[in-house]
Amino acid sequence: MEIEISNYAFGEFHTHEMKNLRKDLGIEVFLEYGNEYYWNSILPFLMEDRSGTLSVHGPFSCMDLSDIETDFELQKPSWIWTFELCQKHKVKHCVCHPYSGMRTDNENMTSRINAQKCSVERVLILAELARKYSVDLLVENLPDKKGLMNEEEFLSCFGPYKELSFVIDTGHANLQEWDMDHVFKVLGDRIKAFHINDNNKDKDSHLMAWEGTFDWDDFFENYMKFTPDATLVLEYHKKDIKEIEASSNRIKKMLL
Repeated sequence: MEIEISNYAFGEFHTHEMKNLRKDLGIEVFLEYGNEYYWNSILPFLMEDRSGTLSVHGPFSCMDLSDIETDFELQKPSWIWTFELCQKHKVKHCVCHPYSGMRTDNENMTSRINAQKCSVERVLILAELARKYSVDLLVENLPDKKGLMNEEEFLSCFGPYKELSFVIDTGHANLQEWDMDHVFKVLGDRIKAFHINDNNKDKDSHLMAWEGTFDWDDFFENYMKFTPDATLVLEYHKKDIKEIEASSNRIKKMLL
């Protein structure tokens, strides 16, 4: 079991401060926060003497894989650049948002189903492309209660494809009121990572674990039963290093 810390906690221009994290803690970075020169400069700096692993959150801003009207060939170069960067820096996994959270409330069912099919088709293409770069692409669940996929739709759309792996965001699952017992049973060890965060089922606030309403006792019981090797990425919003490391210690104690 690896614990990584997301640079989401540090804000767009303070990723360099992650250098001060304990060396046993890994790092996950949002690529939107920098260009190629930036990441090729800062990643070796952050990972120097670090035993923890490195992961990447793939592009998602203006990157709606479910938008039939968007030319997928125009989206691919951003992903190829991502996979090349991942390969160069030997990342553990790369996160993929399968669709955008910006959906209309009055979307008809035909449009919804077509968008879901488009998302699945493009995710499968990206997963195959990622494997050519020796990158493990993980599909993430998204938070919007009126989004493109609820729990049943997410599992039925992506679950049948055994070549796909997943990162489950606990905060997003809490917002959509997912049955995590069911999710663990359906996806099992195909869940390679979790984005650990909490909320009060009101907004995607990325609170620390135990600061909201998510059932952590049940989660860690299932984690040890079904996914004991999955990476735990603490994806908190604007927390300092002392708070983050204290949270990581509490989580480690839960797994003893």
